[in-house]
Amino acid sequence: MSHDRHGPAAGSCHFFTLATHHRRPVLSLGDGLFILRRALADVMSQRPFTLDALVVLPDHLHCIWTLPDGDTDCAGRWGAIKSKFSCQYRRTGRMPQRQLWEPHFQARRLRGEADYWKHVDYIHLDPVKHGYVQAPMDWLPSSFPQFVDRGWYTATWGSRNPAPAPVTTAKDERRS
Repeated sequence: MSHDRHGPAAGSCHFFTLATHHRRPVLSLGDGLFILRRALADVMSQRPFTLDALVVLPDHLHCIWTLPDGDTDCAGRWGAIKSKFSCQYRRTGRMPQRQLWEPHFQARRLRGEADYWKHVDYIHLDPVKHGYVQAPMDWLPSSFPQFVDRGWYTATWGSRNPAPAPVTTAKDERRS
């Protein structure tokens, strides 16, 4: 990703949604999240791409990738990530069923800066939308803190409970 808020770096950018089978919460904090991070890192080292934005919820994830110029193999990468995750997750002994992932994933090629940032916003607001937290900054398995560190968002952006307005007195109100 570029180092300013001017949209994606060179190469094609894609927004993805992947869900666990029957929306089982196998991606919750702990083993599932650790295994997913390791699977992503392994595939990224073998078949490079840039992970621009990410949020992982207990039963699904959203992310944006930028692929190298001329490379369009998203399905192959996701297949490898899902396979590595499933193999490692089975070893924990917590596999509730044979299938961990829904067989298909949603993918959308992003078209331009406005589309890119609309999807970045969607990613970071999803934990709030689902009621897991009151603000994107409170959800740990997310790229939101890195976006705040870079100055692209304020830490309170997207909060359901913004800072309270200053208290005014009757005397203050009469002056207005």
